[in-house]
Amino acid sequence: MVTDIKAEDSDSDVFAGPLKPGETTTFTGKLVLEEGGQYHADRAKAEGVPPSPDNPDEPGEDEPKVPSEPNEGHAKTPSEPKLELKKYINDNDAQDWDTAEEVLPEETSTVKFVVTNTGDVDLFNITLSDETVEGVGDVVNITPDQIDRLNVGESAEFIGELTLTDGNQTHKNVAKAEGVPPNPENPDEPGLDQPKVPSNEDPAHAETPEKDVKPNPRPTEANPSAEEKPADEPDPQDDSSDEPQPTEDKPAPQPSSTQSSEEETPSEPVTEEPAEPTKPGMPKLELKKYIGTEEFTGEEKPQGQPGADGVVDAQDESKAFEAKDAGQDLTVTFVVTNTGDMDLKDVSVADELTDAIKIGEISPAKQDIKKGQSVNFTATLKAPEAGKLHADEAKANGVPVDDEGKEVPWTDEDGNEHKPGEPVDSNEDPAHAKTPQPGEPKLELKKYINDNDAQDWDAAENLKAGEKATVKFVVTNTGGVDLFNITLTDETVEGVGVVENITPDQIDRLNVGQSAEFTGELTLAENEEHKDVAKAQGVEPNPENPNEPGDKPVESNEDPAHAKTPKPGEPVVPVPPKPGEPEPKITTDAAIEGNGPLVAGATVVDTVSFTGLKVGQRYELEAALMCKASGESTGATAKVAFVPQVADGQINVPISVTDANCSEQVAFETLRDKSGDVVAVHHDINDAAQTVTAEDVTKPAPSPETVEKKRDRNVTVVSEGAPEVGKAVAPKTPRRSIKAIPSGSLVLEEGMPSRI
Repeated sequence: MVTDIKAEDSDSDVFAGPLKPGETTTFTGKLVLEEGGQYHADRAKAEGVPPSPDNPDEPGEDEPKVPSEPNEGHAKTPSEPKLELKKYINDNDAQDWDTAEEVLPEETSTVKFVVTNTGDVDLFNITLSDETVEGVGDVVNITPDQIDRLNVGESAEFIGELTLTDGNQTHKNVAKAEGVPPNPENPDEPGLDQPKVPSNEDPAHAETPEKDVKPNPRPTEANPSAEEKPADEPDPQDDSSDEPQPTEDKPAPQPSSTQSSEEETPSEPVTEEPAEPTKPGMPKLELKKYIGTEEFTGEEKPQGQPGADGVVDAQDESKAFEAKDAGQDLTVTFVVTNTGDMDLKDVSVADELTDAIKIGEISPAKQDIKKGQSVNFTATLKAPEAGKLHADEAKANGVPVDDEGKEVPWTDEDGNEHKPGEPVDSNEDPAHAKTPQPGEPKLELKKYINDNDAQDWDAAENLKAGEKATVKFVVTNTGGVDLFNITLTDETVEGVGVVENITPDQIDRLNVGQSAEFTGELTLAENEEHKDVAKAQGVEPNPENPNEPGDKPVESNEDPAHAKTPKPGEPVVPVPPKPGEPEPKITTDAAIEGNGPLVAGATVVDTVSFTGLKVGQRYELEAALMCKASGESTGATAKVAFVPQVADGQINVPISVTDANCSEQVAFETLRDKSGDVVAVHHDINDAAQTVTAEDVTKPAPSPETVEKKRDRNVTVVSEGAPEVGKAVAPKTPRRSIKAIPSGSLVLEEGMPSRI
């Protein structure tokens, strides 16, 4: 909080004045944030007394004070990035020689590097280095080359292989990871000029036994005491004894008289069934091709506009990667995955040109790929001339081998058998790139339902029956010329419902780089689904007058959105927390503001207490009034976004009553995290604490103690457009009143809307 506020040239927090027209005076104070990653927001307001009507040189004590406009201030301390690394050989931590992993010669061991973001900011471009410091052998084939983003609290893995070729060999290596902190101006982009954040160094050890000696089996749950038997310990199944064994000079003793003298019938000779021939395996290769300004590392990065950085699956001309300039160096990534049941050797990629220019040499030239593994092959490409299209198709092939690397017969998906050494082919996959001509028009569209991108059914927006959802269409001019007369079409392609009341009818002009919005409404009944596809259209400028519309049309991409409502009586089920995390819970206490009458326009204050939330993460709490008699929604809803300062706290949601004919109304609450997932609900139609009635007006007004008890606690309310996450100042941080000038006060209270 701001302390020690003093007026200019004074030890007092009051400026006596006078402050004449056009003059300025200054107040100063102190603000201290004690930890990294903290954020502070406050709001100040000044007040002054006008002059006395009888004496303009004296304050008018009976005159109403003149307030200033409130003004906000924001401050933050640098965050503390941290990266931790843990390394395993065959899932063995193997920290020292006593716990070294014991492996067979020529056996390929899996080396796993687990990196965890234990700091308080997301990290980018995580890479790994691994160095052999004792013994022999190197960890090879480490994938991926880079982890593009690692959010706070998340973990990810690098995987490599280690092979020791002979007996009695040892190996020790040390690994370290490093990443890039976020851009101070844009936390969703890497700060490329920021110093990298290193992890700790972590070792691992491995060894092979002496030649002709098998390693001790490690204890397992099935065999907790598995150990090698000492060489001098007799085998309980050994039938040898001190009795003499039969030889040519000493034949075996004859049966005694007590033994049966019946002549045994000789048994028939035993013939072994011939071993059933091994069925050939079925290899399979899959190829996926990407093109962009960087190598594909597991996730596409769509371009925000032509010429921007990114990497995409450019399947056809409409999705072609758009280079900044002709001749720009682009990277083509061929992701080859062994999805069959056989290892493959000498896997290579061939690229067949279908249009435009040839790509550079593909690297690596050949690569062995084991079952279930993926390998990136890369090549460079010069962007084509402006207005030209580059298109090519790639295919990979490799030779199937057994576990020892020997070429063996194999069977294809149609059941045809192939001889050893015959390669298996992958699918063919295309990619496209182009360089826009100067001034080429382009229009892009993005659609949201209640701010949810809702691209597929898995991400569909869950609506309440009868609720009006806001559908937003954002159109952006990503081309090189201004566009005119932008209109929108939206078509329902699955399910029911139509987006209505779309406004405006037209956007008259959209300059290069600008975005504009259309908005509409969607309402669904119970147990309904909706999918629609939108597209925008505009016209290029008049060639004779670029400030007037021409007649040549320009169309945007098509963009879908999905929504659904639950079945009648179907409960909303929260997403279960991750292992080790607490389960968020909410309880409520609803009351009509001031115990007033239950009429349309009255405000129901829903006080929601929560436990188990993540500090610094944005949540959205939605409250709705249900009619107890019918169990149906009254249509009254409200939402509030907030960031908890600690795991447990309290927040109020004001709901405006819309149905005065229902005499008992129950508040239902739904809590969502920053991704929109439901993490807690409180839907109990019989909960008296959630219920307001027409009889509440007869109750006495709430006492000051009750009002104080129901205030927001340990939260910061998020204003529209604020960031998704932040580190709130702790609730017990000292606070003081921000005093107005020259008298009166404006108190900075918990829960005051602010940008965090």
